[in-house]
Amino acid sequence: MLKRKTGRVIAWLAIPLFFAQTASGTSLGLPRDSEAFAYQGPVTVTQADLDAYLDRIPEEHRGGFLLDNERLAQAIENLLLVRLLGHQAIENGLLEEPVVQGSLYQTAMVYLADERRKRYLDENMLDDYEQQARELYLTQPSMFEVPASLSFSHILVNRGQGRGELEAMERIFEVYEKLQDGAEFDALVGEYSDDPYVDDNQGSYENVALDELEGEVAQALQLMQPGQISEPVLSDHGWHIIRLDARDDSRKLSWEEAEDQAREIARNQHREELVDSLYRDALQAHPFRIEPGSVEKLLERYGVRDAGRPTDDSISEQASGADRQGE
Repeated sequence: MLKRKTGRVIAWLAIPLFFAQTASGTSLGLPRDSEAFAYQGPVTVTQADLDAYLDRIPEEHRGGFLLDNERLAQAIENLLLVRLLGHQAIENGLLEEPVVQGSLYQTAMVYLADERRKRYLDENMLDDYEQQARELYLTQPSMFEVPASLSFSHILVNRGQGRGELEAMERIFEVYEKLQDGAEFDALVGEYSDDPYVDDNQGSYENVALDELEGEVAQALQLMQPGQISEPVLSDHGWHIIRLDARDDSRKLSWEEAEDQAREIARNQHREELVDSLYRDALQAHPFRIEPGSVEKLLERYGVRDAGRPTDDSISEQASGADRQGE
């Protein structure tokens, strides 16, 4: 029993040590050798504290930040304020509360886990992914295709908004009859179309994938040839008369066109594989165990008494199953 708690006990011992230093005013950073930078009452901001703060700022912006008197002063003031409030919390006994201790431990573990992940990636990511990118380009050609697209123009007649169904139908067939009599499509767009973007695009849309269109409009366009004008088509937006202007079939990108995308995909895939490997190895390094009765105590503490509630065995089985899926 005591052996399983040792790691946690060490962590609990580290937290009071950390805050004991805080209360004495020596430092509000984790125990480390670092010169003091600024003081305010019982608290101190160290050079290392500022390094930790600056680490959150992208490297290319740090110089500008450090040259900005107002921003630097504000950062130091914010660091001191957090430490002053933390000092007050310690004096008021918050550090003795189990929930506060649990939150501190969780925060520390999350930070350390994130640092472990980032450093593991830094150590194992490749400098260049050209070889992997070329393999992807050759073996997964569907990833590097320009999808088929259509360019079309339409005249839209809205239903509703003060216009009844019959009036809308009469209006769209008036347009259709004029087209049948030889009227110019583009001229009728400006006169009849209710498309909200008609002033900007004159009713024309270029390089649109079929899956981006309403079903009725897409279905009509699929059956048309370039230059052909449809009969009236009803969709949720209203009545359309559509002209297919161009049809572009899908095509594979050249290597030059696809290279940047392929490199990024290869890099991201390798990154995901590394993270999965890191997590899997950590989870499988030691067997999963629940202290007998722990689930029951947790549920009782929160008043959960429903039938079919989790048990030690059900949680152990679920967690063990998740571990096996990663094997």
